[in-house]
Amino acid sequence: MPLKKDLEAITRSGGPYFGYLDITHYPCPPFVMFVNNTDDWVAAHFIGGTPYEPQTLKLWCALARTASSVVDVGAHTGLFSLTAAGVRPEIPIIAFEPNPDAYARLVVNATANGFKNIVAKRHAVADKKGHTTIGWVVGRSDVLSPGGRLGGYNDVGSEKLVVQADTLNNLLNGIDLGSRPLVKIDVEGVETLIFLGIANVLARLPDIILETFDAEACQFIVEMTARLGYRYYLIDEESGAVVQRDRLMPAGKKSLNQLLSVRPVSEIAGLMA
Repeated sequence: MPLKKDLEAITRSGGPYFGYLDITHYPCPPFVMFVNNTDDWVAAHFIGGTPYEPQTLKLWCALARTASSVVDVGAHTGLFSLTAAGVRPEIPIIAFEPNPDAYARLVVNATANGFKNIVAKRHAVADKKGHTTIGWVVGRSDVLSPGGRLGGYNDVGSEKLVVQADTLNNLLNGIDLGSRPLVKIDVEGVETLIFLGIANVLARLPDIILETFDAEACQFIVEMTARLGYRYYLIDEESGAVVQRDRLMPAGKKSLNQLLSVRPVSEIAGLMA
């Protein structure tokens, strides 16, 4: 495991790093993530000592403490699943990642930490059962692109693959999610498809961390969830505030994530205190 002084030397020299990184930036027990130089764009943040989405992960860890299960849709290499497992190694954590390279790294990370409660599934979550195309753009350094999405991209350097797909309702059928699931959804523009197949999960009124840049998806999700008593919050990465809003709005560059929850406003405020 790299010591702090080792990482500082790597950062100064600009040299590559191959191995496990100690992640100690969040309010959960330390864990490790594997990185080969900067092939994992998310994990590579930690080479320079910069936490990834620190306020979102602070809230996520607080929510995980009372969660009965965790569902990570668009898990990539597992940061959200790993933090949740560190907080609650006894609850089921189901992580969906259809990109085969990111999925393999997710499995490596879960295994390296001994988190036996993380169940990784290489399914695409969609609006119906069948097969679908996923795609991602490979950058010059980060081969494990965090931007995989259904339908793929037309960019130069993009890759596509046909994978199995199903609804979240079907994929979680038979799994006891308990009375208070915690869900993260990060699917690069196909949020509406996820919510078309999520009714059974929504009936349990889970806390949901959501990233979406799509105004139509925001409207659709609000129409589905407002009648269930959901409230909506912006997670401000700069100030650390969780700000209640009357609806979901497309994410900005500095504050990517929003929280959907039926918890009292005072309880949400207390989680970030």
